[in-house]
Amino acid sequence: MKSILLPTDFSNNALHAIQYTAELFKNEPCKFYLLHVHQASAYISDDLMHVPTSESIHKILVDNAKTALSDLVNQLNLKNNPNHDFLMLVDYDNFIDAINQICQVHNIDLIAMGMQGKSAAEQVLFGSHTIRVIQRLDMPTLVVPESYNFNKLDKVILSIKSYKTFINSCLDIFNSIQTLHGFTIDVLNFNTTDSEADFTTILNKKLANIAYDMYPKDAKDSFNAIEKHIDDNDIDLLVMGSEKHSFFERLFTKHAVETFAYNIKRPLLVLGQNSQ
Repeated sequence: MKSILLPTDFSNNALHAIQYTAELFKNEPCKFYLLHVHQASAYISDDLMHVPTSESIHKILVDNAKTALSDLVNQLNLKNNPNHDFLMLVDYDNFIDAINQICQVHNIDLIAMGMQGKSAAEQVLFGSHTIRVIQRLDMPTLVVPESYNFNKLDKVILSIKSYKTFINSCLDIFNSIQTLHGFTIDVLNFNTTDSEADFTTILNKKLANIAYDMYPKDAKDSFNAIEKHIDDNDIDLLVMGSEKHSFFERLFTKHAVETFAYNIKRPLLVLGQNSQ
């Protein structure tokens, strides 16, 4: 049984990501953990002014979140899928710390989150919860664009920039999704340091003998190359490896994974790293 974490702020964007993920795993037994994290920094003066003296703002916020989560679970249970079990989690913590702890406690296999487009300035200076999860956690993360509705997965891109990153990548969830949907794989090879024969050996081992087609690509223009391949081949999902960045790298540069997460029109699966 898969354990999937679904952080939500109760926005339409978050609900869309939840619905997409439930459909993606429609035929797989899953425990879905719906999580709402409230941070102390989110307090505003109006919150404090309207709290009865007999109650704490913490209790009120937690109770409100539990009520909203309960309503959402009831809505999802109307789908009446016997494979799916929805559980509620409310936390009062730093967002990344809360997710990291829950991933460990509940042995999470996948985090699924929504994504709204942002301006270039926002990408560099602020990012979003979704981007922070990609940057800071070694967990498979599914990013669902706000405007993309679920379609049957027929063809998927596996984009590989670094052989080292790919070798260390956790492909369990990717292989599970492939087993569920039986899609074909287009491997976009942006690495130029190793021979294709060596890389083919690695691919055959990591992909559990799943058939694929390989396409060597120019690493200098990876975004446009992937976008063109998506448009030309009616791709349903983009899969990429994750790479950790330092604080200053996150602040002053734009990396490929973050760029794709903000701009792609298809769902993006960012692979986590094996702990072994």
